[in-house]
Amino acid sequence: MTRAAPLLAAKLLPPTIDSLHLRRPRLMDRLRAGLERRATLVVAGPGYGKTALVARFLKESGDDSVWYALDPLDRDPSVFFRYLVRGIKEHALEFGERSQAFWEALRFRPEEAEHLVNVFIGDAEESLGGRIVLVLDGMQHLERADSCTRALRRLLAYLPGAMHLVLVGRSLPEIGLKPLLAEGTVTQIDGEDLLFTPGETRALLRDTFGLPVRPESVERLHARTRGWVTALQLWRQTAQLGVGTDDHLQDPPLWPVEARIDGRLEASRRGFMVCQSVLWKTTTRWLDLPTLSGWVGSLPMMISENLLIMVSRVEMTSRST
Repeated sequence: MTRAAPLLAAKLLPPTIDSLHLRRPRLMDRLRAGLERRATLVVAGPGYGKTALVARFLKESGDDSVWYALDPLDRDPSVFFRYLVRGIKEHALEFGERSQAFWEALRFRPEEAEHLVNVFIGDAEESLGGRIVLVLDGMQHLERADSCTRALRRLLAYLPGAMHLVLVGRSLPEIGLKPLLAEGTVTQIDGEDLLFTPGETRALLRDTFGLPVRPESVERLHARTRGWVTALQLWRQTAQLGVGTDDHLQDPPLWPVEARIDGRLEASRRGFMVCQSVLWKTTTRWLDLPTLSGWVGSLPMMISENLLIMVSRVEMTSRST
């Protein structure tokens, strides 16, 4: 029988918390209250701080937890459950021992994913004494993975009381969440919830980032960014370059939504962009910036639909080729 591929320990490590991450009590309280329910959903586009929020909450909560960073290779239910079992064994050494033969027998039969769930639930009911929080980060990778979504749907339906699921991602597969939301048995935190409030924006800029900005400047910046944390972080980087003065924060330049920068600049011209923290909203599926790709390595070249991105005011300087 073919041996199973080795598991990557790094996929079960929780992310580290950046020193510039702002603690957000209102969301911490919601996550804490959500532990009394079956599952917690944290769903939003890229750059909303989903992973950092949940990682900080788990670090402070003190609950036993398993962090599982998903990727496309986890769409096989046998791989998926092997990682979960490995993570839980860190807290309950006997977990999975009695059912090892069943796991091996089902490893080559992904069509029987529901049976994997039954074995997993049986192990949990026999082995777990206290609560354990299972975090699945990157749920979008399981979309259209039929075997895994069937398994997750069954796991949610019969989740043991000692387990709490936290599902984090840009989107969620169809795993039967609508009736659970209607029943109030799951908690959901979405992109609107993750946007910073005016008070959080002020605390992030002044207390966490240490920027000497006036209250009226903070209000204007919050209105322009809507409290999107990635935009606020880029403001900090701009300030570190020495161009993010308080005067600049008061009246930052804003490119109009109608502007299209691809094709507007001569491809033969070389230059660079100095970050000046300009908000631009694109409604195109992908933003093609071929003329800029060689100038700013950190500028995203492909932007998801309707995603607010930070780009800079273009300052061109000739550069010899």
